[in-house]
Amino acid sequence: SQRAGLPWKIIGVQLDLARQMETVDYIRTYADLAAAQGFNTLLLYLEGRIRTAHFPFGSGDQTYSLAEMEHVVDHARKLGITVVPVVPSLGHAEQFVGCPRLRHLAEERHGQGRWLDNPGKESPSTFCPSQEETYRFLERYYGELAMVFRGPWWHVGLDESWNMGYCRLCRERWRSNGLGTLFIEHLCRMREIAARLGKRMWMWDDMLQLFPEQLPNVPGDTVLCHWQYAEQIEAEGTQAHIVNHWRRNWLQDYQRRGCDVVVCPGGPLPLKNIETFTDYARRHRVLGGVLTQWAGTPRHLVGNAVTLAFTARLWKNAEFRPDSAWRDALRKVLPGAHLELRRATGEVLRRGAFRSQIMMATVLAATRPYFNGLPSREELLEHTALQTALAWMRRARRSNPPPPSAAAFWKHLEWASRMMLVAGELRQFVPKVFDPQRPVGDRKELRCRALLLRKEFDQLLHLLQRSAHRWRYVEHPCDRQGLIAWAAVSKGLEPFWRRAMRQPSRRDWLLILRLFSGFSGWSLLKASLTFGSTWRTVLTSGLYWHKGGDLFVPFTADRPPDGVVLEGWGYGRQAVRFVQVKNMSQTLFPAAVVAARGPVERAASVLTDDDSWAYLGAVSDIGAAVRQPDLAAQRGVLKVRLAKGDA
Repeated sequence: SQRAGLPWKIIGVQLDLARQMETVDYIRTYADLAAAQGFNTLLLYLEGRIRTAHFPFGSGDQTYSLAEMEHVVDHARKLGITVVPVVPSLGHAEQFVGCPRLRHLAEERHGQGRWLDNPGKESPSTFCPSQEETYRFLERYYGELAMVFRGPWWHVGLDESWNMGYCRLCRERWRSNGLGTLFIEHLCRMREIAARLGKRMWMWDDMLQLFPEQLPNVPGDTVLCHWQYAEQIEAEGTQAHIVNHWRRNWLQDYQRRGCDVVVCPGGPLPLKNIETFTDYARRHRVLGGVLTQWAGTPRHLVGNAVTLAFTARLWKNAEFRPDSAWRDALRKVLPGAHLELRRATGEVLRRGAFRSQIMMATVLAATRPYFNGLPSREELLEHTALQTALAWMRRARRSNPPPPSAAAFWKHLEWASRMMLVAGELRQFVPKVFDPQRPVGDRKELRCRALLLRKEFDQLLHLLQRSAHRWRYVEHPCDRQGLIAWAAVSKGLEPFWRRAMRQPSRRDWLLILRLFSGFSGWSLLKASLTFGSTWRTVLTSGLYWHKGGDLFVPFTADRPPDGVVLEGWGYGRQAVRFVQVKNMSQTLFPAAVVAARGPVERAASVLTDDDSWAYLGAVSDIGAAVRQPDLAAQRGVLKVRLAKGDA
C-alpha cells in the first residue's frame, strides 16, 4: 500500500525520441547514466518512431526497428530499469496520421480544427475516436510493440488533444453527449486495449482538467501522470494548464478517486519546478515521479547527469532536503572537481545556462517583425547573475583545473552561458535599435555594441559547428535540425545588424501596444493601421500567447497613420491598456475611439496610459470556450483615431 512522503516506488526519467531521435548506442548509454543515478524506470516518448509490419511507413534513418528497441529494453532490464513506451493514441499523433496511407484516420481529414486563425489548414495530428479502424490499428500496432516492451506499464498519451471532436462523425457525438464524454469513451477503449495486452495503462492527465466531471468515470486501475512545469507549485495544488489557471488539489482528488499517480516535473533546468513539485507531491500518496525531458533539453551526458542526480536524490531519500541533494549531485557527477569549482558550476547551472529553448527564442526575437518591449527587472537581474556566476566559474577553473574527463562538459557549459548572455544583451539592445527617436549621438555606441555582439554570436556559432559531435548536436542524422535552426537564426539576424548600423529615417515607425492579460490560454491579436481609406496589417495573430507588458511592432511608411485597428479573440480575452505610434520627429497618441464592434468592454480605457484596460473578445471562461469554440471565434474589434499631442 502507498503512503504519503518519500522515498517513492517509481524513480523515472523520460527521453524524447519523437522530436529528437537518438542512436541506439546513445539510448543504452543514457540508460547506464539513469541507472548510475538511481533511476528504475525509463520512459521512451516515441510517437511513431518504431516501424513494424503493420506500420512500415517511416524510413530507416528516421525510425527504429523492433530489433533495435529490443536491444534497448534488454540492456535496461539488466540494469534494473523498466522501459515504458509512450505511444500517443489521440493527440500528438502526427507521425501516424500524417502518413498518406493513414490520413483517413485523422480527426482533421475534413480540414477542420480548433485553431481559428487558420481555418481549413489544420495539419493532421489527432486520431479520430469515432472510427473503429482507429482502434484496430492501435491494437495491432501496440501488440507488435508489446512483443518487445514486456514490462507491466503502457503509456497511451492522451494529452493536448485539442482537435478532438472536429471531424463530422465526432462532431455529432460532441453535440449529442458533450466533448468530455467523447474523451472518456476513448480513454476507456484504450484501457481495454492495454488490458488485453496484459498492461496497465498510463496517461497524461491534463485533459481531465478540462473535463473534471469525467474523473469518476476514469477506470480505477489507470495511472495518471500529473504534469506541471510552473517553477512555483504550492501545497494547495497545481494550476490547470489552460482553464484560467484554475488551482485545485488534483492529487487529493485523484487519491480520493483511488487512482494511482505519477508526478511529472520538467527538466533538465531550472530545478525549482522539480523541487516545489516534489514538496507538493510528498504530502500525498503517489506511486512515484518521472522527470519529463523534451526536445531542446541538453544531450551532453555530464550536464544532464547533474539534473538526474539531483532528482534521484530528492526522490529516494526519506527526508526532503533539496540543498543537500544539489550538493550531493554535483559531488557525484563531478567527483574530481574542486569544491569551489563545483559551487561555481552549480550557480551557472541554476541560472539556466542549458535552457536552449529559451536561449534560441530570445535570440530569435531580434529576427521577428515584432518583439516584447523593454526587459523586466527580473530579466536584468538574471542576466547580471549569470554574468557573475560565469566569471566565478572561469576563475575557479583557472585556479583549480577540472579533471580531463569532464573538460568537454565545462566547455559546453561556457558556450551555453555565453549564448544566454548574447540573448540577454539582444533583449536589452533590440528596443534601442528600433527606437525611431533615439538620439543621434548614440549612433556610434550602438554600432560598436552591434559589432561586438555580432562577433560574439558568430564565434559561438562557429564553435558550435566545430564541436557539435562532442556536444551531442548531430549524433543522429535527424538531429542536424539543431544546427540548421541556429544557421536560420544567424540569417534572420542580418536585417537587425543592418538596422543597428544606420540612423532611423522618417520612414521608420514603431507601433507600441501596452497589453495586459489575466488569462491562461491563447489570446489572439491582430493589429492594422489606417491611412485614409487604406488598411495595412502590421501584426497577424499566429498562435499568439502574450501575458502582458509592451509589444513593439516596427514598420515603414511614407506618411503617418491616422488610426489603429485592433482585433482580439481566441481562448481568453485580450486586454489592451494603451496604443502609441512614433517616428523620428513625431509621436501619435490615441485621440478617440472611432468604433467598437463585437465583444468589446471599456473601450475608452485605451485612450489613457494607465493601469485600466479594454477587453477584446468574448471569452473569459476558457473551459466554456473549449466546449463551445464558437465563443472563441467572436472577435472584438476596436478602431482608434490617432493624433499628435501629449498622452
